[in-house]
Amino acid sequence: MEKVKERVNALRAELEAANARADTAEAELKKYHEEQASKEVEYSNLRKKADAFENDLDETEKNCKETTEKLRESELKCETLERKVAQLENEVAEKEKKIEELIEERNKLKQEYESVISSISEL
Repeated sequence: MEKVKERVNALRAELEAANARADTAEAELKKYHEEQASKEVEYSNLRKKADAFENDLDETEKNCKETTEKLRESELKCETLERKVAQLENEVAEKEKKIEELIEERNKLKQEYESVISSISEL
């Protein structure tokens, strides 16, 4: 009977040890589940941030492309205007030269006129 009691006590000790190990394992499992839930929330938040960055990048690339196109158009317009300015400057130079020629011709005619008037006065 003593052996049965010892055996029962040994089995109780094993049962208590097994229960303690089971409690420890359940606590660890609970801890791992909590960590997993925390990591899933963290992943979700990071995924949202990554999506927002991707959207920002797409928008920035779109804006950059539009700005580059506008710059190209502005450069073409500028080149056209620069050619027009050069053309107008040439026209101004030609007109100034023509004005100088006309002034010179007018001065010669004025001198001739005064000479003729002077000659007529002497008569």
